[in-house]
Amino acid sequence: MNKKKSKVIAFIEALHAFHTDFRKTEKYLKDHRLTQVEKKILECWLMLRDRDLNEILAIMPSLNVGYDDLVSSQRNLIWGMAYNNRNEYDKALPLVQKALAEIIPYEVPRLEFNVVNTLFIVYLNLKDEHGMRSSLDHIEKLPAVNVKQEICLLQCQFSYNAFIGSMNEAGKILDKIEDLSQEMSEIQVIAHQINRYMFYAKLEDFNGCESALQNMKRSRKFQASANFIYMRTFLDHLHKNKPIYVYQRDFDGHPFLFYQIKVIQSFEAADFKEAQKYWKLLMELAPHTYKHNFEYFGDKCVFSLALHKYRSKFEQNTGPLDVDGNKEEVLLTILKNSKLPVRKDDLYKKIWGTELLDKGDAVKLQKLVSRVRQKSGVEIQFKKECYQLIASKKSA
Repeated sequence: MNKKKSKVIAFIEALHAFHTDFRKTEKYLKDHRLTQVEKKILECWLMLRDRDLNEILAIMPSLNVGYDDLVSSQRNLIWGMAYNNRNEYDKALPLVQKALAEIIPYEVPRLEFNVVNTLFIVYLNLKDEHGMRSSLDHIEKLPAVNVKQEICLLQCQFSYNAFIGSMNEAGKILDKIEDLSQEMSEIQVIAHQINRYMFYAKLEDFNGCESALQNMKRSRKFQASANFIYMRTFLDHLHKNKPIYVYQRDFDGHPFLFYQIKVIQSFEAADFKEAQKYWKLLMELAPHTYKHNFEYFGDKCVFSLALHKYRSKFEQNTGPLDVDGNKEEVLLTILKNSKLPVRKDDLYKKIWGTELLDKGDAVKLQKLVSRVRQKSGVEIQFKKECYQLIASKKSA
């Protein structure tokens, strides 16, 4: 037996029991072979199941795991999962990566599988294709010790293919998962129906989305969750044109979902300043996905479909799409975020919200660019009717 593994064999048994049948966990909470820290980690697994995320995040920083890396790996895994479930993916990633590095030497495929599966999910949430592919390759090399892990592997394969746009392959994998539905845990059933909902949303098949939601309703606990309310709200708005109305208290710990809903609700009410307010909050949380002027660089989903629904309205009515009233900052942000030169007509419209019509408008843009050059110490090149940020000037 692996020497490292022999020191924590009882803890490994307890973890296997939890992931097989969490009801067995209570027996191990009274097992004298387990340390108090190991028992606390088992309790945190139960908290994670019950979504007591704030309590987990309060416990983890001060939980002394000693010198055993397997115990540490489970602490870091749960800690990372709690952040992931709060949509704080940047905080989750290093914790789950560390958990994987710690678990590998113990040669426990079942536990290693759980960590890599979680790492794939974090990469998926971060829209990191390379990370997803690397994690998927790792999972596929590990033995699936039971049907539930086989289902997890299929769900990862589905998510990856859907992400890269291989919808035919994603649909085939979804059917394979459906064939195993009788073997699923309640959590896997919910994950499967969420995947179905997202799959049909990409195809703009709202009847398919409705079918997935109806299946989710069988879980009363999930029916009251922020994710269910979010999916129900957007589907009703897109499919049945129902007005959006939600309570902020239903989205505690889920700021992304709440801010997205508030953006669309604000557009529905033609309150463009309110939409800008919530869009700015989204930009702060995920600047690579949410850009100035309501540019969204995420996956096709019910939110992006709702955003598209109002695009023509806000382009006509918002006027200057300047969240802070600072056109210099907006110009600099647009140029920083663009990998290609930006046509002066497009730049003008994004800043002032109207078409560039005459020489006076062009001069106004030139003056703005000149001020940004002077104040920010950057080089902005104008060539072939386009502006492009080149490089920062070196200070004297």
